[in-house]
Amino acid sequence: MSGSDRNVRVVFRWPCQILDLLRLWTPYCPKHDTAFTWNLPRFALFILIGFSATECLFSMLETVNILTDQDGKTHTSSSTIVAVFSTLPHNFLSFRGLLTLLVMARCQQQRCQMIDRAHDLVRICIPQSDHRDLYRKWSRHSLVLTVYCFVGYFGFFLLNWAHKLMFLKLHLTDGLLVPPLDVPMPAWCAILMQLLLIGVPYYLSKLVLVNMITFAMILKDAAVALNERLEQLVRPIFALRSSLSVIDSDGDSCRELDGILGELSELMVHRALHFKFVSAWNREFGSFLLTFYIMDVAVAAGILPVLLVGSELSRLLVTAKMIGFLVMLTFATALYVPLVLASEQAAITTAKLYKLEVAARQVESASDHQDSKQLVILLADFKDITITSPLHFCGSKFFNINRKMLTTTCTALLSFGVILLEFYYHLIRYEERSTPRQLYAEAFLNNATTP
Repeated sequence: MSGSDRNVRVVFRWPCQILDLLRLWTPYCPKHDTAFTWNLPRFALFILIGFSATECLFSMLETVNILTDQDGKTHTSSSTIVAVFSTLPHNFLSFRGLLTLLVMARCQQQRCQMIDRAHDLVRICIPQSDHRDLYRKWSRHSLVLTVYCFVGYFGFFLLNWAHKLMFLKLHLTDGLLVPPLDVPMPAWCAILMQLLLIGVPYYLSKLVLVNMITFAMILKDAAVALNERLEQLVRPIFALRSSLSVIDSDGDSCRELDGILGELSELMVHRALHFKFVSAWNREFGSFLLTFYIMDVAVAAGILPVLLVGSELSRLLVTAKMIGFLVMLTFATALYVPLVLASEQAAITTAKLYKLEVAARQVESASDHQDSKQLVILLADFKDITITSPLHFCGSKFFNINRKMLTTTCTALLSFGVILLEFYYHLIRYEERSTPRQLYAEAFLNNATTP
């Protein structure tokens, strides 16, 4: 194995080392498909899947109990709607981890091949002199994302339980009824069980997303290298225009034009590799992207009702829960920004080619040389390829991740929070009115003072 190959795999070292504990993702391709080879890590994985599925069932039953409860015995919120929405984080966090474990339990041959494709992309499309710096950058970003997902989620987890214990006025050693079976157990035991059955699978799913983002970073830098080489061709093409009067008799100019044609043909091959890489990414991770994005948005929306319940206890509690909401909001929006940047960098290629095509048409208008016409045709074909085959990261063909989508998601979540806040506090004020006589008196006064 070459040094370059080892460096590419080191980029995925931190997430893959954690995922490899349960044989979910190893950076090295096995010689044979070991998806159904039973060993201790595989056995632990299926035990975790079984308990995680049980936790998902319990979370659904808890929501059903809230919906069917007419007396408000199963929730402390003043609104059943708010109470149901407040169960969304628990439900979707558990379902996301379970679905990821189920999909990742299959053969990992295709996921290992993605690392091989990334190696080929770096080896062919990025200059050798840039490899060392890029490997360090990708490794650093991968480590930062791994740590951020750990600190962000488990920090949110602890803040959520601190809110719950403070709201119920309980200590870690006090008994706590765990829904939906209402089995009493110490609070610390419930926290540990939820950490194992929900926290661990969810964090493993985040590590899969970290690798997906790292692949997008590699594609972005490959697109940057392609655009830089296209930009370097602008000056030679414009330089040809000044010597077109003697292009038919000047061999140097012809050789220079032939060099430009060869350079463009090579860059077309690089662009084809980019498209194959994105197609393989969408084929392997498109379902993950769809699941992760929808559930991250649902969790962020579900935390907003959690912010309301018990928000009158203390400002410190409200601040802690707001930090948890902001963390989950970044999980639903900012964490997908590298995918958007990679797509936008790839789209710049079309603008670069349009600029080159304008210069090439000026070359063609000043000369009837056959190579000048071939240059225009080659650039036109190259530009058409970038237009008809864009590099987008798709969520199972349901959507493409782009800047507009992330902005709309962030705006929608904030708007939903404002509407929910108004609904909740209007409901609180309505329920604080003591008697029907008071309601009638307020309605009478409102009508009496209306002009």
